[in-house]
Amino acid sequence: MTEPKNLAESLSRHSWWPAVRKRLKIPEDWAGLGPLPKSFETIHFALGLLDQVCSIGISAPQVVSDNCDGGVQFEWHTELTDIELDIICPNEVDAWRMWTIDGGRHENNCSLTDDFTVVAKWLQELLKEEGSLP
Repeated sequence: MTEPKNLAESLSRHSWWPAVRKRLKIPEDWAGLGPLPKSFETIHFALGLLDQVCSIGISAPQVVSDNCDGGVQFEWHTELTDIELDIICPNEVDAWRMWTIDGGRHENNCSLTDDFTVVAKWLQELLKEEGSLP
């Protein structure tokens, strides 16, 4: 598979992209070649983060774009798992997960800057839970 030439091309491979683009009010003709307007720096970072951590096939996140801190929040909820990413600004992300195993509730909470491996693992586990992966 060839590498996408820009963020917009890469995002277009994901089934959730049209809904996220619409919710964040990103113009349909945005090419992703250059930065979005300054007020969208956090959104640009958030979209790159999503593209980095989401496997093809992951369900669309719920988008909470009107955070009081000016950030963007993405959420995934299933019967057994809740995952929330609060992108406060570029390189300032609060990640939270609560899940149930054998009747017990467990919780992870971490602050991240540029390594989102843990979030990618959480989403892979979510795919398994949804039955999309073996």
